[in-house]
Amino acid sequence: MGKGSSGANRRMTILVVRLFSFCGGDMTNKPKETKAFPAVITASDPLTGIVEAVVAVFGNLDSGDDVVIPGAFAKTLAEHFNRVRVLDNHNMDSIMRVIGKPLEARELGRTELPIEVLAKAPDATGGLWTKTQYLLDTPEGAGAFKRIASGAVTEYSFAYDAVQVEFVKAADGRTIRKLKEVRLWEYGPVIWGMNSATATVALKTATPYHGDLPLADRERPWDSGEALGRVRALAGVDGDNPDWRLFARAFLWHDEEAPENLTSYKLPYCDVIGGELTAVPRGIFAAAGGRGVLQADIPEADRERVVATINRWYTRMAREFEDDTIVSPLLKAVEDAPQVKSGRVLSQASADKIRAAIQALSDLLEVAFPPEPETESATEVEDDTKQAASADAADAIVPPDTEAAPSEDTHLDAKRTELEQELKSLALSLSMEV
Repeated sequence: MGKGSSGANRRMTILVVRLFSFCGGDMTNKPKETKAFPAVITASDPLTGIVEAVVAVFGNLDSGDDVVIPGAFAKTLAEHFNRVRVLDNHNMDSIMRVIGKPLEARELGRTELPIEVLAKAPDATGGLWTKTQYLLDTPEGAGAFKRIASGAVTEYSFAYDAVQVEFVKAADGRTIRKLKEVRLWEYGPVIWGMNSATATVALKTATPYHGDLPLADRERPWDSGEALGRVRALAGVDGDNPDWRLFARAFLWHDEEAPENLTSYKLPYCDVIGGELTAVPRGIFAAAGGRGVLQADIPEADRERVVATINRWYTRMAREFEDDTIVSPLLKAVEDAPQVKSGRVLSQASADKIRAAIQALSDLLEVAFPPEPETESATEVEDDTKQAASADAADAIVPPDTEAAPSEDTHLDAKRTELEQELKSLALSLSMEV
């Protein structure tokens, strides 16, 4: 083969490499699809250039007749996240288009979504949360971050391959595509998007969810005063060079315009354990309780966001402690946003009535589902009146036509456990000891 042929081959090789690079390393001919959303910015840090944002919403129909199904990103995040890039408006013609570095990404469940998403998309079933560090030492990265932080740019988009899809017919005859699995290639800020379910909100006073904090043992005692002293020492609040940003991380709400005023920090939930700031479950329980976020003197818009953050902590606790009975008592506050926004809280009289009702229901459980005796000889014969009362109470809770479980005892035990959990959840919302 002559020099001419060799040069042509070399040029062809260069062209193939350039095309391969342009396609993100994917040698298929299929172009990448893109999908843009008005992103919800849940945190932005001007010192580090880190932005946390929900860039996709699951379960609602976008203007492209697509619905992203929960779990669609699970495989690509687990196997491919190290190759995901953050680009300027999908441009792939130069490495200069890389404006940030993906730090974390994960799918959120419905209960973890910011209130702004649920307000506009009541049918949302989740979303894709990302944590990105923009390259502030480059003009491209710094410019992108400034535009995002200022609200001049409010939408994100991601490029993907549709791996598994399902087509269904809508009631109006349109064909809806369900994205069940996608391969994520890149995401980043764009000018316009197609999903109107969300609105961009930069949180200025509601401290964002800090998922990087370790979580203490669920039984660790909580004393907010003692914890605050240790946090103050860790942040050097009483010294010459306090770290107010670190101090703020220990609270669910703070006023960033007056960082040196200790009254600017409310709803503490962290302690210092082993020299490290650590979230304490009982501190989170206290913030979710009757004297916590619902009664705190904070702006109503921030209250809604703090509620969403608390719900995310409950989801994490249930996952890490492998206990699905850990459920936030504030979930109703997210689903019923107008009630939270109106600032309604329980009066003392109402709280006392609910406590009395909880006690009455607990007493009813003891009558309806008495504990099984250890031995037959230890069983005392009850009088006819008490037997009739027990039977009537049991019938009132378990209708006679209820389908029988494998055994009556098993059914009653399960029903008792279910009712007890409901009572515990209600009691927790009043900061009661259960």
